[in-house]
Amino acid sequence: MVPGESEYIEKWKIGGFKPSPEFFRCYSSHFKNNNGIEFAPADILYFVILKILNPVQHRILFSDKNLYDIRYDPSLLPETYFRKMNGVTLSADYKPMETDEIFIQNLSKKTSKIIIKPAEYSRGGKNVERFRYNASEFVNDNNIRLDKRFLDHTYKDNYIAQECIVQHPYLAKFNKSSLNTLRVITYRSVSDNEVKILGTYLRYGNTGSVVDNFSAGGHVMRIKNSGKLSEFAIDSTLNKIFNAGQVKFCELGDYPHYDLIIAVSKKIAKQNPYQRVLGLDVVLDKQNCVKLIEVNNREIDGFQICGRPFFGEYTDEVIAYCRDQLVD
Repeated sequence: MVPGESEYIEKWKIGGFKPSPEFFRCYSSHFKNNNGIEFAPADILYFVILKILNPVQHRILFSDKNLYDIRYDPSLLPETYFRKMNGVTLSADYKPMETDEIFIQNLSKKTSKIIIKPAEYSRGGKNVERFRYNASEFVNDNNIRLDKRFLDHTYKDNYIAQECIVQHPYLAKFNKSSLNTLRVITYRSVSDNEVKILGTYLRYGNTGSVVDNFSAGGHVMRIKNSGKLSEFAIDSTLNKIFNAGQVKFCELGDYPHYDLIIAVSKKIAKQNPYQRVLGLDVVLDKQNCVKLIEVNNREIDGFQICGRPFFGEYTDEVIAYCRDQLVD
Protein backbone atom coordinates (compact mmCIF):
# COMPACT_ATOMS: atom_id res chain seq x y z
CA MET A 1 0.00 0.00 0.00
CA VAL A 2 1.04 3.61 -0.59
CA PRO A 3 -0.24 6.88 0.93
CA GLY A 4 -3.36 8.19 -0.79
CA GLU A 5 -4.65 4.80 -1.86
CA SER A 6 -8.02 5.21 -0.15
CA GLU A 7 -8.52 8.63 -1.76
CA TYR A 8 -7.66 7.17 -5.17
CA ILE A 9 -10.23 4.40 -4.84
CA GLU A 10 -12.86 6.86 -3.66
CA LYS A 11 -12.15 9.28 -6.52
CA TRP A 12 -12.45 6.67 -9.26
CA LYS A 13 -15.30 4.63 -7.79
CA ILE A 14 -18.18 4.80 -10.28
CA GLY A 15 -21.49 3.16 -9.52
CA GLY A 16 -20.74 -0.24 -8.04
CA PHE A 17 -17.33 -0.42 -9.71
CA LYS A 18 -14.16 0.08 -7.65
CA PRO A 19 -10.70 0.49 -9.18
CA SER A 20 -7.86 -1.82 -8.35
CA PRO A 21 -5.29 -0.03 -6.16
CA GLU A 22 -2.50 -1.61 -8.21
CA PHE A 23 -2.79 1.15 -10.81
CA PHE A 24 -2.31 3.85 -8.21
CA ARG A 25 0.67 2.02 -6.75
CA CYS A 26 2.26 1.99 -10.20
CA TYR A 27 1.57 5.63 -10.98
CA SER A 28 2.53 6.98 -7.56
CA SER A 29 5.91 5.28 -7.86
CA HIS A 30 6.80 6.68 -11.26
CA PHE A 31 5.17 10.06 -11.71
CA LYS A 32 5.54 13.61 -10.47
CA ASN A 33 5.34 14.41 -6.76
CA ASN A 34 4.73 10.76 -5.92
CA ASN A 35 1.05 11.36 -6.62
CA GLY A 36 -0.85 9.42 -9.27
CA ILE A 37 -4.40 10.15 -8.14
CA GLU A 38 -5.35 11.81 -11.46
CA PHE A 39 -4.15 8.85 -13.51
CA ALA A 40 -7.14 6.80 -14.67
CA PRO A 41 -7.13 3.16 -13.51
CA ALA A 42 -7.18 0.92 -16.58
CA ASP A 43 -10.01 -1.27 -15.29
CA ILE A 44 -12.35 1.68 -14.72
CA LEU A 45 -11.22 3.45 -17.90
CA TYR A 46 -11.86 0.52 -20.24
CA PHE A 47 -14.72 -1.34 -18.63
CA VAL A 48 -16.76 1.57 -17.26
CA ILE A 49 -15.86 5.02 -18.61
CA LEU A 50 -15.22 4.20 -22.26
CA LYS A 51 -18.30 1.99 -22.42
CA ILE A 52 -20.33 5.03 -21.38
CA LEU A 53 -18.55 7.64 -23.50
CA ASN A 54 -18.18 5.34 -26.53
CA PRO A 55 -21.29 3.10 -26.63
CA VAL A 56 -20.34 -0.46 -27.58
CA GLN A 57 -23.11 -0.86 -30.16
CA HIS A 58 -21.56 1.86 -32.36
CA ARG A 59 -17.89 0.95 -32.07
CA ILE A 60 -17.51 -1.55 -34.92
CA LEU A 61 -19.31 0.62 -37.46
CA PHE A 62 -17.26 3.70 -36.67
CA SER A 63 -13.93 1.88 -36.63
CA ASP A 64 -14.30 -0.09 -39.89
CA LYS A 65 -11.49 1.14 -42.15
CA ASN A 66 -13.42 0.09 -45.24
CA LEU A 67 -15.91 2.86 -44.52
CA TYR A 68 -13.37 5.65 -44.22
CA ASP A 69 -13.55 6.42 -47.96
CA ILE A 70 -17.25 7.15 -47.53
CA ARG A 71 -17.08 9.01 -44.24
CA TYR A 72 -14.01 11.23 -44.49
CA ASP A 73 -12.40 13.75 -46.83
CA PRO A 74 -10.57 11.65 -49.48
CA SER A 75 -7.56 14.00 -49.33
CA LEU A 76 -6.95 12.84 -45.75
CA LEU A 77 -6.74 9.16 -46.68
CA PRO A 78 -4.19 6.88 -48.32
CA GLU A 79 -5.29 5.76 -51.78
CA THR A 80 -7.22 2.48 -51.68
CA TYR A 81 -6.46 -0.15 -54.37
CA PHE A 82 -9.00 -2.83 -53.41
CA ARG A 83 -10.80 -4.18 -50.36
CA LYS A 84 -12.91 -7.01 -48.96
CA MET A 85 -16.06 -6.34 -46.96
CA ASN A 86 -18.17 -9.03 -45.36
CA GLY A 87 -16.72 -11.65 -47.68
CA VAL A 88 -17.13 -9.63 -50.90
CA THR A 89 -14.06 -8.34 -52.77
CA LEU A 90 -14.56 -4.76 -53.94
CA SER A 91 -12.69 -2.10 -55.87
CA ALA A 92 -11.71 1.24 -54.35
CA ASP A 93 -15.12 2.61 -55.35
CA TYR A 94 -16.96 -0.39 -53.83
CA LYS A 95 -17.72 -2.32 -57.03
CA PRO A 96 -17.50 -6.15 -57.00
CA MET A 97 -14.29 -7.50 -58.51
CA GLU A 98 -11.81 -10.40 -58.36
CA THR A 99 -8.25 -10.26 -57.05
CA ASP A 100 -6.94 -12.57 -59.76
CA GLU A 101 -3.33 -12.74 -60.91
CA ILE A 102 -3.87 -10.29 -63.78
CA PHE A 103 -5.38 -7.63 -61.50
CA ILE A 104 -2.59 -7.87 -58.93
CA GLN A 105 0.08 -7.84 -61.65
CA ASN A 106 -1.45 -4.71 -63.18
CA LEU A 107 -1.16 -2.89 -59.86
CA SER A 108 2.57 -2.70 -60.55
CA LYS A 109 1.77 -0.10 -63.22
CA LYS A 110 0.42 2.15 -60.47
CA THR A 111 2.62 1.42 -57.47
CA SER A 112 5.63 -0.56 -56.31
CA LYS A 113 4.47 -0.93 -52.70
CA ILE A 114 1.16 -1.99 -51.14
CA ILE A 115 0.03 -2.05 -47.52
CA ILE A 116 -2.62 -4.61 -46.58
CA LYS A 117 -4.26 -4.73 -43.17
CA PRO A 118 -7.42 -5.94 -41.43
CA ALA A 119 -10.33 -3.55 -41.80
CA GLU A 120 -11.88 -4.58 -38.47
CA TYR A 121 -10.67 -5.72 -35.06
CA SER A 122 -7.09 -4.69 -35.82
CA ARG A 123 -4.84 -4.55 -32.79
CA GLY A 124 -1.14 -4.16 -32.17
CA GLY A 125 -0.26 -4.05 -35.87
CA LYS A 126 -1.14 -7.72 -36.30
CA ASN A 127 -1.33 -8.84 -39.95
CA VAL A 128 -0.26 -5.47 -41.30
CA GLU A 129 1.78 -6.50 -44.34
CA ARG A 130 3.89 -4.47 -46.76
CA PHE A 131 4.37 -5.89 -50.27
CA ARG A 132 7.02 -4.71 -52.72
CA TYR A 133 7.11 -5.35 -56.46
CA ASN A 134 10.33 -7.19 -57.35
CA ALA A 135 10.03 -6.82 -61.16
CA SER A 136 7.87 -9.92 -61.50
CA GLU A 137 5.48 -10.08 -58.50
CA PHE A 138 4.52 -8.47 -55.19
CA VAL A 139 6.17 -10.11 -52.15
CA ASN A 140 6.29 -9.22 -48.46
CA ASP A 141 9.32 -9.08 -46.16
CA ASN A 142 9.17 -12.87 -45.77
CA ASN A 143 9.18 -13.30 -49.56
CA ILE A 144 5.56 -14.51 -49.53
CA ARG A 145 3.73 -13.80 -52.77
CA LEU A 146 0.65 -11.60 -52.84
CA ASP A 147 -2.23 -13.57 -54.35
CA LYS A 148 -5.84 -14.51 -53.67
CA ARG A 149 -4.84 -17.55 -51.64
CA PHE A 150 -2.73 -15.44 -49.26
CA LEU A 151 -5.47 -12.85 -48.90
CA ASP A 152 -8.21 -15.38 -48.14
CA HIS A 153 -6.06 -17.34 -45.71
CA THR A 154 -4.69 -14.33 -43.80
CA TYR A 155 -7.60 -11.90 -43.73
CA LYS A 156 -10.72 -14.02 -44.26
CA ASP A 157 -13.67 -11.70 -44.96
CA ASN A 158 -12.39 -8.19 -44.25
CA TYR A 159 -9.26 -6.26 -45.27
CA ILE A 160 -8.11 -3.16 -47.12
CA ALA A 161 -5.20 -2.69 -49.55
CA GLN A 162 -3.76 0.83 -49.77
CA GLU A 163 -0.84 2.90 -50.93
CA CYS A 164 2.32 2.84 -48.86
CA ILE A 165 2.66 6.40 -47.58
CA VAL A 166 6.09 8.02 -47.69
CA GLN A 167 6.38 9.80 -44.37
CA HIS A 168 7.87 13.21 -43.72
CA PRO A 169 11.71 13.13 -43.45
CA TYR A 170 11.40 14.37 -39.85
CA LEU A 171 9.47 11.21 -38.89
CA ALA A 172 11.85 8.91 -40.74
CA LYS A 173 14.61 10.03 -38.36
CA PHE A 174 12.94 8.04 -35.57
CA ASN A 175 12.77 4.81 -37.59
CA LYS A 176 12.87 4.41 -41.37
CA SER A 177 11.19 1.01 -41.71
CA SER A 178 7.90 1.87 -39.95
CA LEU A 179 5.23 4.47 -40.65
CA ASN A 180 5.55 6.55 -37.48
CA THR A 181 2.17 7.98 -36.53
CA LEU A 182 1.02 10.64 -34.12
CA ARG A 183 -1.71 9.42 -31.76
CA VAL A 184 -4.07 12.34 -31.10
CA ILE A 185 -6.52 11.71 -28.25
CA THR A 186 -9.68 13.77 -28.66
CA TYR A 187 -12.50 14.26 -26.17
CA ARG A 188 -15.92 15.72 -27.01
CA SER A 189 -16.75 17.31 -23.70
CA VAL A 190 -19.87 16.26 -21.82
CA SER A 191 -20.21 19.85 -20.60
CA ASP A 192 -20.19 21.85 -23.85
CA ASN A 193 -19.96 19.16 -26.58
CA GLU A 194 -16.85 20.80 -28.02
CA VAL A 195 -13.88 18.69 -29.10
CA LYS A 196 -10.87 19.01 -26.80
CA ILE A 197 -7.38 17.61 -27.31
CA LEU A 198 -6.39 15.50 -24.32
CA GLY A 199 -2.88 15.09 -25.64
CA THR A 200 -0.69 13.63 -28.37
CA TYR A 201 2.14 11.16 -28.50
CA LEU A 202 4.43 9.96 -31.25
CA ARG A 203 4.62 6.24 -31.95
CA TYR A 204 7.59 4.85 -33.82
CA GLY A 205 8.63 1.30 -34.57
CA ASN A 206 11.65 -0.75 -33.70
CA THR A 207 14.43 -1.10 -36.27
CA GLY A 208 13.22 -3.24 -39.17
CA SER A 209 9.57 -3.22 -38.06
CA VAL A 210 6.79 -2.25 -40.48
CA VAL A 211 4.44 -1.11 -37.68
CA ASP A 212 4.84 1.44 -34.89
CA ASN A 213 2.61 -0.25 -32.32
CA PHE A 214 3.83 -0.28 -28.72
CA SER A 215 2.66 -3.87 -28.24
CA ALA A 216 4.79 -4.87 -31.26
CA GLY A 217 7.99 -3.53 -29.72
CA GLY A 218 7.53 0.13 -30.66
CA HIS A 219 8.15 3.31 -28.70
CA VAL A 220 5.93 6.14 -27.47
CA MET A 221 6.89 9.75 -26.82
CA ARG A 222 4.71 12.53 -25.50
CA ILE A 223 4.43 15.62 -27.69
CA LYS A 224 3.74 18.80 -25.75
CA ASN A 225 0.98 21.28 -26.64
CA SER A 226 3.31 23.44 -28.70
CA GLY A 227 4.59 20.48 -30.75
CA LYS A 228 7.77 20.29 -28.70
CA LEU A 229 9.15 16.80 -28.13
CA SER A 230 9.43 15.29 -24.69
CA GLU A 231 12.92 14.71 -23.35
CA PHE A 232 12.55 10.94 -23.70
CA ALA A 233 10.55 8.11 -25.25
CA ILE A 234 9.38 4.90 -23.57
CA ASP A 235 10.17 1.54 -25.14
CA SER A 236 8.05 -1.63 -24.90
CA THR A 237 9.89 -2.72 -21.73
CA LEU A 238 9.19 0.68 -20.10
CA ASN A 239 12.74 1.97 -20.34
CA LYS A 240 13.44 5.63 -21.08
CA ILE A 241 15.07 6.31 -24.45
CA PHE A 242 16.79 9.66 -25.12
CA ASN A 243 17.81 9.36 -28.76
CA ALA A 244 16.78 7.95 -32.13
CA GLY A 245 19.83 6.16 -33.46
CA GLN A 246 22.72 8.60 -33.13
CA VAL A 247 20.46 11.66 -32.91
CA LYS A 248 19.31 13.01 -29.54
CA PHE A 249 15.65 14.00 -29.31
CA CYS A 250 16.62 17.43 -28.03
CA GLU A 251 18.37 18.08 -31.36
CA LEU A 252 15.40 17.24 -33.60
CA GLY A 253 13.30 20.36 -33.11
CA ASP A 254 9.51 20.66 -32.87
CA TYR A 255 7.08 18.32 -34.60
CA PRO A 256 6.36 19.87 -38.04
CA HIS A 257 2.93 21.35 -38.85
CA TYR A 258 1.62 20.39 -35.42
CA ASP A 259 -1.17 23.01 -35.45
CA LEU A 260 -2.45 21.69 -38.79
CA ILE A 261 -2.58 18.14 -37.40
CA ILE A 262 -4.58 19.32 -34.38
CA ALA A 263 -7.06 21.20 -36.58
CA VAL A 264 -7.57 18.16 -38.85
CA SER A 265 -7.97 15.87 -35.84
CA LYS A 266 -10.72 18.05 -34.37
CA LYS A 267 -12.53 17.98 -37.70
CA ILE A 268 -12.39 14.17 -37.80
CA ALA A 269 -13.58 13.87 -34.20
CA LYS A 270 -16.63 16.01 -34.97
CA GLN A 271 -17.64 13.46 -37.62
CA ASN A 272 -18.01 10.78 -34.95
CA PRO A 273 -21.11 11.86 -32.99
CA TYR A 274 -21.53 8.59 -31.07
CA GLN A 275 -17.95 8.50 -29.78
CA ARG A 276 -16.70 11.03 -27.24
CA VAL A 277 -13.14 9.74 -26.87
CA LEU A 278 -11.02 8.81 -29.87
CA GLY A 279 -7.42 7.90 -30.51
CA LEU A 280 -6.65 9.15 -34.02
CA ASP A 281 -3.53 7.80 -35.72
CA VAL A 282 -2.37 10.41 -38.21
CA VAL A 283 0.86 10.93 -40.10
CA LEU A 284 2.50 13.77 -41.97
CA ASP A 285 3.64 12.67 -45.42
CA LYS A 286 6.59 13.88 -47.48
CA GLN A 287 4.43 16.60 -49.05
CA ASN A 288 3.40 18.03 -45.65
CA CYS A 289 -0.11 16.59 -45.98
CA VAL A 290 -1.93 15.08 -43.00
CA LYS A 291 -3.11 11.51 -43.57
CA LEU A 292 -5.55 9.60 -41.38
CA ILE A 293 -4.42 6.02 -40.77
CA GLU A 294 -6.85 4.78 -38.14
CA VAL A 295 -9.68 5.87 -35.82
CA ASN A 296 -9.51 4.01 -32.50
CA ASN A 297 -12.51 4.01 -30.20
CA ARG A 298 -11.73 1.11 -27.87
CA GLU A 299 -8.18 0.52 -26.65
CA ILE A 300 -6.79 4.03 -26.84
CA ASP A 301 -4.76 4.41 -23.66
CA GLY A 302 -1.00 4.63 -23.80
CA PHE A 303 -0.76 8.34 -23.13
CA GLN A 304 -0.44 7.72 -19.38
CA ILE A 305 2.72 5.70 -20.00
CA CYS A 306 4.23 8.98 -21.18
CA GLY A 307 3.55 10.56 -17.79
CA ARG A 308 0.28 12.49 -18.11
CA PRO A 309 -3.20 11.71 -16.70
CA PHE A 310 -5.56 10.52 -19.43
CA PHE A 311 -8.35 13.10 -18.97
CA GLY A 312 -6.20 15.84 -17.44
CA GLU A 313 -8.25 18.92 -16.52
CA TYR A 314 -11.47 17.15 -17.61
CA THR A 315 -11.09 14.28 -15.14
CA ASP A 316 -13.72 15.45 -12.64
CA GLU A 317 -16.39 16.23 -15.24
CA VAL A 318 -15.94 12.80 -16.84
CA ILE A 319 -16.24 10.99 -13.50
CA ALA A 320 -19.32 13.01 -12.52
CA TYR A 321 -20.98 12.37 -15.91
CA CYS A 322 -20.37 8.63 -15.76
CA ARG A 323 -21.74 8.43 -12.24
CA ASP A 324 -24.90 10.23 -13.35
CA GLN A 325 -25.31 7.89 -16.33
CA LEU A 326 -25.14 4.80 -14.13
CA VAL A 327 -27.65 6.30 -11.70
CA ASP A 328 -30.05 7.02 -14.56
